[in-house]
Amino acid sequence: MTTSPNSYYRTCTLNLAADYKDGKSYLSNVFFTSPFKIMKPFHIKPNLMTVMMQTASAGILKGDTQEMTFDINENARMELLSQSFEKLHKMDGGNARRDCKIKVGKNAFFKYSPLPTIPFYDSGFDSTIDVELEDDSSQMVLMEVLCGGRIAYGEEFQYRYYNSTIRAHKAGKLIYNDNAMYNPSEIDMKSLGMYENFTHMANLLFFNMKEKAENLELIRSLIEETPNVEGGASLIQSGDTSVKLLGNTAQELVDLCEKITAAIM
Repeated sequence: MTTSPNSYYRTCTLNLAADYKDGKSYLSNVFFTSPFKIMKPFHIKPNLMTVMMQTASAGILKGDTQEMTFDINENARMELLSQSFEKLHKMDGGNARRDCKIKVGKNAFFKYSPLPTIPFYDSGFDSTIDVELEDDSSQMVLMEVLCGGRIAYGEEFQYRYYNSTIRAHKAGKLIYNDNAMYNPSEIDMKSLGMYENFTHMANLLFFNMKEKAENLELIRSLIEETPNVEGGASLIQSGDTSVKLLGNTAQELVDLCEKITAAIM
C-alpha cells in the first residue's frame, strides 16, 4: 500500500555499517535524518557492540516512511536496540511504512531486537524486512513483538491493519518468507488460529545458529515453564529456527525472547 501524505509527513533514513578491527567491532558508517539518532555504541558483552536507536519523535504518523539499512561486515558483531516502544498513531484512514534492509557478512553476527510496536486506533502500517546472509557463517537473531493496541485505553485490536513481511536470503537463495497480515477490521484477532485469546505476539528467528535440532527442545522447555505464554518452535527448510509466541503483555514476551536468545547463544 502507498502512504497517505499530510502536511507533516516525512521520509526518515537510518544507515549503519559495522566493521571489525583489532579485536573489536565498530561503526564504520553512520548516516541518519531527523528524527533518528543513535547513542554512542557500547561494549557490555565481550566481542559484541551494542547500538541503541533513538527517535526525537512521539511516534509514527500518517504518511511517514522509515528507510533503514544495516550492513554488518565480515567478522563484525552487533546488536541493535531501541530507546522506547514504537507508537503508531491514529492515521485518519491513512497509513505509514518501514522498509529495513540487512546484510550480514562472513563470520559476522547481528541481533535485531527493537522494543515492541503499539498500533493505536485507526493506524495502518506496512513493515518489510529483507535479510541477506552471505553464507553459512553469517549469523542473525531477529525479534519482532507486536502489541494488540493500547489495551488500557480500551483499544484492543482497534488498529486497521499491520502487515509484516520478512524475507531472508542466504548466498542469494531465498530461505525464509513470512507475509503476515493482521487486519482486525475483517478478522476476529483473538479467535482460534489467530491470537488464541491472547493480545500480544512475538516472532523470533535464528539464522545459522549451531546445534539447531537440539535448540528446539530447549526452546520448547523454556516456553512450557513460562506462565501465561504459549508458543512453539520449528525448523524451516534451511534448518534455521522459527519461534512464535503469544501472551498478554509485551514485557513477558520480550523477557522470554531474551531468555531464549541467551540460551541459544
